[in-house]
Amino acid sequence: MKIFRLVVASLFLAALMISSSVSAVDRNYFNGDKTYVSYGGVGMGALGFIDRSTLTVEKYEPPIYIISVDTFLWNPDFEKGKSVNDLRHKGHCRFKYDYANRKMYIYAPKGVQGYKSRYENHYKTMKIQADTTIDWSGDWAYIDPHVFYGEGSQPVKAGETAFALAYKLKFYGLKGYNGADFYEAVRGVVGEVKDSI
Repeated sequence: MKIFRLVVASLFLAALMISSSVSAVDRNYFNGDKTYVSYGGVGMGALGFIDRSTLTVEKYEPPIYIISVDTFLWNPDFEKGKSVNDLRHKGHCRFKYDYANRKMYIYAPKGVQGYKSRYENHYKTMKIQADTTIDWSGDWAYIDPHVFYGEGSQPVKAGETAFALAYKLKFYGLKGYNGADFYEAVRGVVGEVKDSI
């Protein structure tokens, strides 16, 4: 048990040192380019980004919204100096937002980026009772706003950032790590981000 604690503490300290080595510009925008807005750390020193040039509002029928956007991951320690085109971890996401019920979904038919199976496993592993209104046989998987680590944190942070970029509005109202401002990078592009309509 002591060895396990030592390993966990060592990994935590290494992650802190890696994240502290990234400059403020790199942390918020890829290579300082505000086209690529960070949605924060995604683990093992990597940062997640949204490509604003691809952000498309596919459906605007309040309270239902659908936004699609390209995302990518970048690890400043291993991929320093690379362009977006050189990065391997890129994807396309479609998010559906039900603002009246404050529920966010990701388009995830079986086999697409594996999000649906990851969420199903997350609920089973954590013994969380999935919302009974979620139809897991459908193409949209619910994104729990309370997921804070691992597989679930990327889509909730990317979806929140996409919504804030599109509407200057918080959806779930996420908190940053250790009291940091989650919306700092978004504010640098669109200005103030409102708490609600």
